[in-house]
Amino acid sequence: MNPTLSVIITNRNYTHDLPRLFASIEEQTFKDFEVLIVDDCSDEPCDEIVANYQRKGMAIQLIQGTERLFVKNSRVLGVEASKGKIISFIDADDCLIDKHHFMTHVAMMESENADIVHFKTKILNAKCEPIEGSWEDPVIEGPLEGPQIFDTLTNSPAGKTLSMGVADKFWKKELFMRCLPVAKKSKVRRCSEDTFFNLMLLPIAQKYVGSSHSPYGYIRTLRGAGKTMGTVASLYYALCDVPPFLIQNDCPEYIVEKCKNLLYNRLYTDISRFCDFMIDKKTGLINETKFLELQNYHDIQEYLYILLRGAPIERINQKKAEVEALKAEEKYLHNFISKNMPLRYRLFMQKKQLKKTSINFYKKTARAVKNSLNRLQAKL
Repeated sequence: MNPTLSVIITNRNYTHDLPRLFASIEEQTFKDFEVLIVDDCSDEPCDEIVANYQRKGMAIQLIQGTERLFVKNSRVLGVEASKGKIISFIDADDCLIDKHHFMTHVAMMESENADIVHFKTKILNAKCEPIEGSWEDPVIEGPLEGPQIFDTLTNSPAGKTLSMGVADKFWKKELFMRCLPVAKKSKVRRCSEDTFFNLMLLPIAQKYVGSSHSPYGYIRTLRGAGKTMGTVASLYYALCDVPPFLIQNDCPEYIVEKCKNLLYNRLYTDISRFCDFMIDKKTGLINETKFLELQNYHDIQEYLYILLRGAPIERINQKKAEVEALKAEEKYLHNFISKNMPLRYRLFMQKKQLKKTSINFYKKTARAVKNSLNRLQAKL
């Protein structure tokens, strides 16, 4: 008999963290699950650890990659091998911090007939201790349906920056299988693969439910320039693959366009970040040492092609021009307010509104100043 839940773990050189993760899975009060661990050619084998938990009675299967898969392909392989009707992804270096996690969210999936159940994460340090004051993207609690799912989630802070995850959700396998043919062919590999799956699945999901529980422990690690480089490539490949998939699945045109714009904006940001890292501030030239350090991270020629030729340069330049225009307008409005605002308003802004530097605030304040000047001129 097939299990209700399939837990898919992707591992690449996190074998030393697996006992902690398996122990947290073993503690779950819900037992109708299987575990599939896809090992992506790790330097340290994990078969003995898996065998140990198999002897303890855990339904666990090891899928050993024979060549580098990267995260996206590892997840695809795990989904294809899974037997459950609900899919859960867990990163090998993370852990579960609520023993009722499976029970709570499987019940929610079934009672609500949901395609997606979204839950909160706790941000942990390397010692698995909660990081006090760490920012978490809020979960939209309650149900969403149809196009409302994509619209609402991509308007959240994580959605706008495309930092949405897949491990913080339970997925109906039937939904996930719809994107698998495209996912198998896509060149997206290990950076922004979460974005890739979310942008395909959120627009075609019929029901989403947000949970108030925080069962997932996310171990925070530093983001390197090499990863940013990989993100640029994955975003480019996502631009090639996701919009056609949405069109084939009869998604509204505005959703397809919004998806493109989100990807273009993130691509512009990451290319800028990568170039800032690579360029020596004194000489204005590429730092050769940093460049050589990245050669072993990915195929350097592939990423240079994307940066120099494959990236949508016109759209990126357009985005850059928009950002510069907003900065210029903000500077102009700030100067206008500083010169024309009566003293009492200026003091008020310094005391109460010091941190408000957005363009909308400046526009609103500038209108108020103009109205005041017009009234004053009318009296004179």
